Amino acid sequence: TPRDLNAPEYADLVASRVLEVKEKGFGFFETEHKTKNGRIIPVEISSRSIQYENKPSILSIVRDISERHIAEKKLRESEENFRTITEDSHLAITILQDDLVVYTNQQMADMFGYDREEMLTWTPKEYAKTVAEDSLEFVMEQVRKKQTGDPDVTRHYPIHSIKSSSRLYPKV
Repeated sequence: TPRDLNAPEYADLVASRVLEVKEKGFGFFETEHKTKNGRIIPVEISSRSIQYENKPSILSIVRDISERHIAEKKLRESEENFRTITEDSHLAITILQDDLVVYTNQQMADMFGYDREEMLTWTPKEYAKTVAEDSLEFVMEQVRKKQTGDPDVTRHYPIHSIKSSSRLYPKV
């Protein structure tokens, strides 16, 4: 029975999930199942109410999502490592993706005198207010090249920058 397949801690949910499928006509669940050899694996279940031989029935498709869970765990670990490295860095770091600022570390906010949360709402053009006019054209060209995957991008370059107080920084 479905109850026998579920890992013990999920077995009590079977009745409520069957009821949900009967009421809504479908259901989508993540749970854990016990394999033939007793191993517990994460699964995704897609269920739908159907008529089978003129009787109301439930058709379920079960998919092993072990690999997805492993990939999600690795991604979480990678994100945590990234966060640790960038938050503890003495470098000002900002990541632009698809014309959006997706990450700015506190060092960047401190360097320019802006609130980090505010900076995360900026577009690349709004970031331009931190770049002095004599460096702006070059910087925006490098941003465009990076976002389009142009291999001719300059990875490290000195620029004049501007703090929120309008104080000009020397080239760094």
